[in-house]
Amino acid sequence: MSRIAPLATLIALLPAGLVGQGITVTPFVADNRGVVGSPPLVGLSTTAWSRWVGVRMGGAVDMPSSPVARLFGGSPSGELQAWQGDVDLVFDVGRAGLRLGTVDPRAFVGLGFHGGQRDDGSGGTIPVWSYGGGGLARVTDWFGVELEVRYRSPHDPDPASLPLGVRGGWEARVGLAVRLGGGTGARPAPRHDANNAPPAGGMPPAGEAVGTPAAGAAAVALQTLLTAERYVGVPYTWGGSSPAEGFDCSGFVRYVYAAHGIDLPRVSRDQAAAGVWLPPDIESLEPGDLMFYEGPGGVINHVAIYAGGGQIIHSSASGAGVRYDDLNTLRGRYYATRMVAARRVILDEHAYRLSR
Repeated sequence: MSRIAPLATLIALLPAGLVGQGITVTPFVADNRGVVGSPPLVGLSTTAWSRWVGVRMGGAVDMPSSPVARLFGGSPSGELQAWQGDVDLVFDVGRAGLRLGTVDPRAFVGLGFHGGQRDDGSGGTIPVWSYGGGGLARVTDWFGVELEVRYRSPHDPDPASLPLGVRGGWEARVGLAVRLGGGTGARPAPRHDANNAPPAGGMPPAGEAVGTPAAGAAAVALQTLLTAERYVGVPYTWGGSSPAEGFDCSGFVRYVYAAHGIDLPRVSRDQAAAGVWLPPDIESLEPGDLMFYEGPGGVINHVAIYAGGGQIIHSSASGAGVRYDDLNTLRGRYYATRMVAARRVILDEHAYRLSR
């Protein structure tokens, strides 16, 4: 009990607010060497994420006993041969920006059970604690392939107390992960004050490219913010400049504005010299303006896009990727009070294209 109680307490005490920032659903197949006959298992897990920490719940049964048997021309058998269930605390360092190419490494520790049954009816279920690691190979921003290895250790290590054919052992697993929701940071609708809404008729006509003079600066800003929001949840990657590899702060800004014909420099300190100077205070900003922050030595090292309504959208290392932040929250006040420069790169409707 001494090994399991601290872990159970840690998982149970996770605040609900830390697990509501994105969901991953993963159907998987597994080979669990700790149960009778090691039959192939099929299962499903769901992980709720906050930044790079997740709480995962999952379960599996042997393939011949499951509805999956019908996919291979058979029918589910009458009795289960093997089963398992787990609750894990997952640490995904890829979400913290430490990716290996397109792979997010991860480690986990958890509690659960597994069991099996022989043809003669012998067997049973035992509680286990487990640990392991693996990675998520991203195919798209919302889909990837998970590979994991786990070791399950019986709660009671005395072999004499274990059911016949059920013990500790290794498990290998492969799954298809589908991300639902933001994943890293909340995903609200775009923030736009009524005073900053595009004028009537300001949206470009169907088929007209955004960025033509007829679009209007306010409509260009709105379209730019809608583009930015599409990438909420893309992980932070140092030097990243595309959704496939992840974004750093300036790579995200440059990518978003380039989609609307606005060519910005690559790094934030150079972006701080683009466009038109603005006073570095929130009251002076309109949606689509850029906000800049200093690092050690007074060098600008971070940029965010003002989204209106006291909100910013940016790719943040501390926030694990592209996310909105509310400038009125404790986290947001950090950005509200430390802005050192602001620039406007979406100008009037006839001259909003940046020239440098």
